[in-house]
Amino acid sequence: MPRFERDVVIYIPAYNCAATIVETIRSIPLDLAARADVLIIDNNSTDQTAEFVISARNKGLLPRSLQLIRTSKNVGYAGSQKLAFSLVRRSAAVRWVIMLHGDGQYPSELLSKFVPLMESEFSLVYGYRSKLSYWRLEGTPFPTWAVIKLLGALETAVTGYVRKEWHSGFNMYSVEFLRKLPLSEMTDTSHIDGQISFLAGALGEPVHAIPIYKRYKGFNSFGGVGRVKYVFHVLRLMFEFRLKRRSLLERPREHSDFLAEYVLLSRDIK
Repeated sequence: MPRFERDVVIYIPAYNCAATIVETIRSIPLDLAARADVLIIDNNSTDQTAEFVISARNKGLLPRSLQLIRTSKNVGYAGSQKLAFSLVRRSAAVRWVIMLHGDGQYPSELLSKFVPLMESEFSLVYGYRSKLSYWRLEGTPFPTWAVIKLLGALETAVTGYVRKEWHSGFNMYSVEFLRKLPLSEMTDTSHIDGQISFLAGALGEPVHAIPIYKRYKGFNSFGGVGRVKYVFHVLRLMFEFRLKRRSLLERPREHSDFLAEYVLLSRDIK
């Protein structure tokens, strides 16, 4: 198993990110990299994502506090998160987990915005795309922006919880909060970020939002059938949550880890 001895874990879900993963890690602000363990979960990529990480680390280009896991099969975006959180919340040392996507769509430089909030009592700090704060940099195409806003308004109406965005994958979680989540019972769809936010609301956890921007030019994004499936997943999840909120929260936490077969390819070097 990976081991964590620092109070912050930067968790990087990665799938076929060979072209971006090394630069994404190298762009982590130095002050944060110095106090954080980095956990990469390579979701059984079909390119050379893991090999690129190992090569860069052997050359001294990446933090020594980096641990790389490759799953034996693709467990999906949700499965990667559930595995990461199941591993991290077993550590007594870790207080915060920050998500940073390996594809580089969320700029690593924005991680600095989380640092001042590490002394707060927030359980969830999430980024929301702000065209006001980053009018030159925020690159979400208008059709995607419109879908996000419409779904977000509906999610707020159905759940009763107010969020500036329900669809951000740029988040910081307290480990104390993660220990309350029934991970094995949670969704396998890409809207797990939203479901975690649903549960934060149901548990009465303090939540905070920070403005960010997302890059789209030159990056993959949902479109066509993928976008339609995502919309249906969101609609299903929000209404299921409304109906099953109490039973989901009452599931025993001690047996709620998500386990998947993986290989630990690179461990922290002291």
